[in-house]
Amino acid sequence: MKPLGIALLIFISTLTSSAIGQQITMDVSAPESPMLGSEVCLNLNLHHDGAAGFAPYVRVLLPDALNGSELTATFFGDDIYSFTFGGTVSGGVVGDPLLADELPENDVYGPEGYRLYTLALPIGSMVDEGVDVPVKICVPMSGSASVDVPFDVIVQSAYRLGDEPTGLNGPLIFSSETVTITPKGYTFSMSASATSGPVGPCWQTDILMVSDVATGYSLQDVGFTMELPTDYTFQAISAVTPGCVVASAPNSGSVGGTIELTCDNVFGTESGADVQLVASGYFGDVMDGLSCSPQNSSATGEMGINGVMDQDGEVSFTLQHFSMAAFTQAASLGLNASASVGFEYKVQAYADLEDPVFRVILPDAVSYAGTALLNMDPVVASTITDLGGGQTELIFNLDASEFDACAAGFFSIDVQIGTQDFNGDMLHVGSSLGITGELTYDLSTGASGCVAPYTNGLGIPSGDVLKEMVSTP
Repeated sequence: MKPLGIALLIFISTLTSSAIGQQITMDVSAPESPMLGSEVCLNLNLHHDGAAGFAPYVRVLLPDALNGSELTATFFGDDIYSFTFGGTVSGGVVGDPLLADELPENDVYGPEGYRLYTLALPIGSMVDEGVDVPVKICVPMSGSASVDVPFDVIVQSAYRLGDEPTGLNGPLIFSSETVTITPKGYTFSMSASATSGPVGPCWQTDILMVSDVATGYSLQDVGFTMELPTDYTFQAISAVTPGCVVASAPNSGSVGGTIELTCDNVFGTESGADVQLVASGYFGDVMDGLSCSPQNSSATGEMGINGVMDQDGEVSFTLQHFSMAAFTQAASLGLNASASVGFEYKVQAYADLEDPVFRVILPDAVSYAGTALLNMDPVVASTITDLGGGQTELIFNLDASEFDACAAGFFSIDVQIGTQDFNGDMLHVGSSLGITGELTYDLSTGASGCVAPYTNGLGIPSGDVLKEMVSTP
């Protein structure tokens, strides 16, 4: 029987060895169904636990479907070139080119015919509680890849020198991760010229459906359908790919409906839009005139081969009485710079805005320069209030005649950016210069107390901050 002290020492030693054992955990992500002929990129995130591990590297096993000779990689976003080709798996095994042949860890097991590449990371070691290491590996598909034929990519992390910088105890090899990739021959998507905005014939909205076919790949007997929104007034098909035929479409002026498109043959190019159809129209008088709230709508579509629809898409819309989009105009932003900030706006076709009032709060270190314009006409602030802490509130009662149905225009104010905040501290990169506010209004159809929030911001380039902070000899 061992003395108690020796037994306790062995127990503590065992715990310590287990607690400090090196381990890399690796998260691997990749697109499951990239386009045939495209580049496949694996995003690796390496995390180390335990005592330091030395000379980290990654093993990658690639099938014939990927062209390993054109493999590229980045480490924290910077290109790295430390790849070594290790050979082809034969008899289920291939040798690691970074390890001595006599080491048992030299044997790398994988599917027959796979090719081994190793990537040495440009760091000497990884330590416990250190930062995670992002590695991105990209490989283009080869001519051996086929549509709907899956293949695997196998990735494994390791320490070439193991737990000692001298490599005294040999390398450490960790478990592998397998990612399955299934190339696809085409994609289908839907979009629109605008997905948020006012309704009415003065605001046309184009709805698009697009198919991208893999370069050099061909499809036969291709069909598409587009279901227009039930509140959308169809006017015309404004674009369609030559060689494709519109089998059916609503009459111009109809509300909603279905468009069917057929294409006998589609050959994939590098255009990104081998088949395209554009429907033009507008959203009608569907808004609740007694409510300020927006309404939602959507268009859907499908694509298929030989009558079997296997791809679908959707584009969603937010319909509004009134829309506004913030803007900033300046020759250059920086300390002591002048700028114009404001918004562009559009009004729906079926109601006027009444009693529009714009309230804006300028942040600390941004001051009002005294000029405001509504569609180039000067506007005087109704009130200017010091809110304390360097903030200023401005209120403008705007001319309602500029906000009639189908109106579009802009409002702007001139501001000056300072060099110090309210407390006398210099502005710095990341200083909060956010401008907030709101436009309140009523509608001629009866809705009242409507609010359109406003946000904007002014960024300070790092060069300008440094220039002001460096003292002159």
